[in-house]
Amino acid sequence: MSATFKKTGLILSKGEAYREFVKALSQHSYRQGVSSLKMLVSVLKALCDGFDAHDYKACVKDEVHADILKKYFAALTEGLESRDWCDLFGDLYMEFSSSLNKSRNGQFFTPENVCDLMAAITLYPIDPDSPDVQTLSDPCCGSGRILLAADAAFRREGARRPFLVASDIDSECCLMTAVNFLVHGCMGEVVCMDSLRGPDTFTHGYIVNETGLLPSVRKSKDPRDFSVFRAA
Repeated sequence: MSATFKKTGLILSKGEAYREFVKALSQHSYRQGVSSLKMLVSVLKALCDGFDAHDYKACVKDEVHADILKKYFAALTEGLESRDWCDLFGDLYMEFSSSLNKSRNGQFFTPENVCDLMAAITLYPIDPDSPDVQTLSDPCCGSGRILLAADAAFRREGARRPFLVASDIDSECCLMTAVNFLVHGCMGEVVCMDSLRGPDTFTHGYIVNETGLLPSVRKSKDPRDFSVFRAA
């Protein structure tokens, strides 16, 4: 078990399925001779590849990734028993990156309760009878948890779910956000760019659950695939 978790006590605040997920991630990282952070990012990429919209498989054939993801979905189910949304990857990413001194990049995500409060302050009252699909945007999305909280607010009110637009300068954060949208059934797009400097910094992005029928993630390097650029 990672010393980081022993020091912070993070796993003690989670359930048994979460502890098994962290254990599997740590064990496979050790066996593969890679850092836990690198393994985490590898799992995120495998999950996106498994739900590629152009090559829909909905499975991961690699045994290592499959074992970790099996335990991840068990932990996600456990987490969603007490909350409307759950950002397990974001929690782990903060812990792993800080242990590798990546904290200089500012990878400290908004606490979950604060995300819920921000969604309540910004969005309410929500009209459950409105036929319109609102577009919600976060130009510095991190792991996407503020938008997850906003989507949950719409679901609680029985309203049509919003279209989510996320962007971040960090490619790993964009990957995490895309996966979080995927597993929570959110429709939206994630754009990797510097929101302060503008569209010229765009490198790639993800279109998530675009059909609204089957879960999917499509990676694209074409800015024309993203509404944020079409609107401009």
